[in-house]
Amino acid sequence: MRVFYLYILSSLVISQIIGQHRSRFEYSTKDSLLTTYDNAGNNTERIKALNNLSEVSKFIDVVKANEYALKASHLAKQTNSTKLLGFAYYHLAETLFLMGKTDSANNHYHMAEQIGKQLNDKYLQAHGWAGKGLVYKKRGIQNQATKYYLQAIKAFKQEGDLLNLANCYQNYAGLFYGALANRNYFYEYNKRALNLFQKLNCLSGVGHVYNNFAIYNHIFGDHHKAINYGYKAYYLFKKIGDLHGIGVITINMGEFHKELNNLDSALYFLKESHSINSSILNADFLVNLMESLASVYFLKKDYQKAIEYNLKGIEYHNKYKLGIIIVANYQNLANIYDTLGNIPLSNKYLKLSYQHYKKYAEQNAQKQITEMQTKFDTEQKEAEIKLLGEQNKVKESNLQRKQIQVYASILGIALSLIFGIFIYRKNKQTQQLNCDLKEKNEEVNAQAEELLATNERLKELDAFKENMTGMIVHDLKNPLNSIIGLSDSRINTRKQKTIHQMGTQLLHMVENILDIQKYENSNVQLNPGDYGCIELLKASLEQVHMLIAEKRISILLQQDQDFILHIDYEIILRVLVNLLTNAIKFTPTGGEVRLEFEKTEQNKQNWIKIWIKDNGEGIPTDKINTIFDKFSQAGVKSSGRAKSTGLGLTYCKMMVEAHGGTIEVQSQEGEGTQFGFTVLSTGQKQIEAKPVVVTHEIAKNTTFQLSDEDREMIEPILKLLQNFEVFEITEIRETLKNIPDSNTLKPWKDALESALYACDEDQYNFLTQS
Repeated sequence: MRVFYLYILSSLVISQIIGQHRSRFEYSTKDSLLTTYDNAGNNTERIKALNNLSEVSKFIDVVKANEYALKASHLAKQTNSTKLLGFAYYHLAETLFLMGKTDSANNHYHMAEQIGKQLNDKYLQAHGWAGKGLVYKKRGIQNQATKYYLQAIKAFKQEGDLLNLANCYQNYAGLFYGALANRNYFYEYNKRALNLFQKLNCLSGVGHVYNNFAIYNHIFGDHHKAINYGYKAYYLFKKIGDLHGIGVITINMGEFHKELNNLDSALYFLKESHSINSSILNADFLVNLMESLASVYFLKKDYQKAIEYNLKGIEYHNKYKLGIIIVANYQNLANIYDTLGNIPLSNKYLKLSYQHYKKYAEQNAQKQITEMQTKFDTEQKEAEIKLLGEQNKVKESNLQRKQIQVYASILGIALSLIFGIFIYRKNKQTQQLNCDLKEKNEEVNAQAEELLATNERLKELDAFKENMTGMIVHDLKNPLNSIIGLSDSRINTRKQKTIHQMGTQLLHMVENILDIQKYENSNVQLNPGDYGCIELLKASLEQVHMLIAEKRISILLQQDQDFILHIDYEIILRVLVNLLTNAIKFTPTGGEVRLEFEKTEQNKQNWIKIWIKDNGEGIPTDKINTIFDKFSQAGVKSSGRAKSTGLGLTYCKMMVEAHGGTIEVQSQEGEGTQFGFTVLSTGQKQIEAKPVVVTHEIAKNTTFQLSDEDREMIEPILKLLQNFEVFEITEIRETLKNIPDSNTLKPWKDALESALYACDEDQYNFLTQS
């Protein structure tokens, strides 16, 4: 997966690396251009020198290159040099792209293209199209990238620009790397690029094609062939002194050797890449280099170095706002601290990894869907307006023809000769109108076919999104099952119970997504058996034990009678856990949740209706009718916590109805909510009547009787503890070690540790302020 991402990165910058075919002469060219600029006799010469300075400087000092291009654009505006302004925008876009500012880069590529269009300058337009293809390729929007690359290829062919044509071939080939079905396209367009680069003796371009073949062979499992191509590229870049090429290939070679467990070779190449001036590589490469170094050091068990490079990668991410690559850094840190036995820090980074992954996945999916939907809506409206205009023209034509016929009839009574001539001419006009109308109808039909094709592309995008979601959650299941198994509740420590509870909760969310995808278009396959109702309810409470403890919720469970339920145990247990999780989430701290059940009759069968009632915020009236829809939510909690996926209630409705039952919700804002669902019962279970049991995990704001001597002893420690947040577990535990053992202090100390592992901020503040 890492090499797959590096392939995208390396192919994205090739046009900027080999565009001018001058790797060995950049420094000397820059000096001569500075001299040209200083001695320029007019603004036109100065602008040209600044544009060229930006071009040759971008892989030496990208920030300085950006300044040159910006200065060129200001000077071109002042002197009304439109064409030079277009090229200044193009060079500015390239530096912005290398700095990781993709949206701004795309805007400047577009402005360069528009100036080229205004001046009918195909060469400038082609550069704008190639740049936009580069941006859409990085965004993963393949159809837009294809559109702009094909336009650029056609223009560069017409202009006879073989170097940029080879460059476009290579970038276009990169769109076909991801599947065996497209392998022929990948090789075909890379081969075309290679032939042109060899014909032009552009060794830098040849080296980058070898790099592409190396990564592609590695993706499809031919590791030794990948390394052979990698060495070819490496020695070529060394020969011509292409520092950027060396920086790219050494990262890839490091990854190749790491996959084959040649850790010393991997470290050799990655260190060489790191030794190159960091301004040679763009921000994406720097972050990937840090993560690669960290992963190799982790495999070599040099955990301090691994931590150092992961933190450096996170620093680059926060500086350049690069996106989803930060997830790998957080996952690596979680693994390192787990290996070192520091479970609190491991949990912290695992949580950050999940939060960033969820954030970027939702943003990217929503962005693509919104773009496609907007385009489709716009095209559809334009087609409707066009069609309406044609219909109005037809109506006007028909009305005009009728009026003419009436006038012709009146005139024919007196002037038959004139009438004949007039009718003849009008028939000719009508025939022409009909021909025009036929052509217009053909145009409308063609537009309708285009709309249908666009709709099919939207369906393909939706299917891609569903498949991608399925792949992601499937990949999450295995590590989650490992976490749950390794933290089994039979090992009775607070840390492992916390990990086990949180892992189980996250696994339920993943399984909700999988089951909804799986069963939306097919029947649910049940595995029913007979189980006691109270046994089922207690099992569900055990799975949300952590949430109950965290918010000190009182659980009132009806136990005065019991019934036998005919259900698929695992499915209905998950339905109860989903409903309980919602109830606890929307119930205030110290609130109350009731579990009740009652016997009902439906279609001459005995059913049990199970109720989950809370005294929380309630659901707004306008949300009640959509509460069971996919991704629907009643609103954000006042605590400010992030929204959930909105799939839990969808799963509940689907599974209850699969059992033949029904589910309902009753709620009033400010007075709480109750969910009830029915399941089939095969009889009543005889039990000894018991009173209602109240479950309350942690007593709220317990008062501890401490002597004056104890209070005086812990006063300095309390001041230290008040400076920590409840999630800073490691620091707090180190501070607690300074508390002497005594019978009077132990209950207070135990309560404080319980608040820590439950992440109970209110209880922690209460105990440290006492």
